[in-house]
Amino acid sequence: MSTGSILFSFLLWTAAPQPTTEPALLARAVLNGTGVACPTVQQSGGSAPMTARVNPNTARFPVTVCEAVVAPGAAVTLTTVTGGATLPAASKAPRTLAVLGDTGCRDNPAKQPCTDKAWPYQAIAGKAAAANPDLIIHVGDYNYRGTPSKTVINGQKQTIYNGCQLPSYQSQNVPGSETPDGWAAWLADFFLPSEPALGAAPWVMLRGNHELCAKAGPGWFYFLDPASTLVDKGYVQNTCTASYQDTLDASPPYALPFDTLRLVVMDTAAACDDAADPVATPGYTEQMKAVQALAGSGPAWLLTHRPVWGVTKVPDADGKGGETFNPTLQAALANAGGALPGNVGLVLSGHIHRFESVAFADKTGRPPQLIIGDSGVQLSGSGKPATAKVQIDGATAHVTQETKSFGYMVAKLGPQGGWSGTVYDQRGDKKHAIASCAVPFDKAKEFCSLGD
Repeated sequence: MSTGSILFSFLLWTAAPQPTTEPALLARAVLNGTGVACPTVQQSGGSAPMTARVNPNTARFPVTVCEAVVAPGAAVTLTTVTGGATLPAASKAPRTLAVLGDTGCRDNPAKQPCTDKAWPYQAIAGKAAAANPDLIIHVGDYNYRGTPSKTVINGQKQTIYNGCQLPSYQSQNVPGSETPDGWAAWLADFFLPSEPALGAAPWVMLRGNHELCAKAGPGWFYFLDPASTLVDKGYVQNTCTASYQDTLDASPPYALPFDTLRLVVMDTAAACDDAADPVATPGYTEQMKAVQALAGSGPAWLLTHRPVWGVTKVPDADGKGGETFNPTLQAALANAGGALPGNVGLVLSGHIHRFESVAFADKTGRPPQLIIGDSGVQLSGSGKPATAKVQIDGATAHVTQETKSFGYMVAKLGPQGGWSGTVYDQRGDKKHAIASCAVPFDKAKEFCSLGD
């Protein structure tokens, strides 16, 4: 077997199978070439070969992805005959978190050219790494330039499935498509600009709607999906060859019970924003029920790509705006009992291309919702920063929005579920902070305030 050089490497947290309660840690490496020998992974306890993941299409993905289970608490070294890479020690008790979301570029001169000014993701990744986080959370949507909303299939322009049911399921990955998922877009949109942060700390990766099987799903399951047969012997890597017309395109939820905070990750990539989808809602109802058990009893956050509660635009003086979502997830939650467990102190999401916070004023038992979807892709909305009271899912909420600045969040965890965070723009300093957030907070007010 030939050897290939290591192009990229990173650490990725995943759920350990029961009855083990601690999360499992994977080392991943992307090597140049297909069918090449995987690196050897070395830690203080010894060395072992890495294992190759299933390549969904060697013509479209001329790289080899290798992985190994590693232990937290010690640095990891990956070696090949052509070189190697070192990854940092991972902590089971993270205190500082960096949060990124919706990082890709549209690569459209009329909408978003991929220049540093129009697409500052690489600078943001560098600033996030410079914060010395113990953990980096990406709330999804890595690949925009390779996932158009429409494409030509067998000579006809087709709308690609994005979570809401179409008259017929359309995937950009079917035979005859002019834009199948492939390595070039993943390289340009995620791996190259993420390089400053890939080796800075372990990652928690969420799947976004741009990583649905109809879009960049093949690459998602090859590169970033945290599930692995090395951890779960029953796992079968999804190569996105099936039709999801009548089934939910979603992986099961899982929990990462760190010593300082439990993260519950829910794959909401297919949760339709427009209406309570008849296929997705029953599936997400079961996922919401599963969250009840996964949340445990200590401080916990629920991580989703699509927010459970969000506002497209706060109402203006004329009352225009105020449209809210996500109806699919709200219906699923209602069907699952109507409330998240009381120890869930935050829902952390992306999907809306801006910074937004939602805090419920009524005694609904709903935790605050934080949206970090402003880390690279073209921002949605050009209005001034705003705060307003909005009716969401039958309750009054304080909503704070900033729609003009790209950014990311650095959060510091405190005792008993408390935390504070600063949302920075791409300059990454207090002078240019977008917002400051803290929990606990006054239930009658927003939990994030604009500016530092």
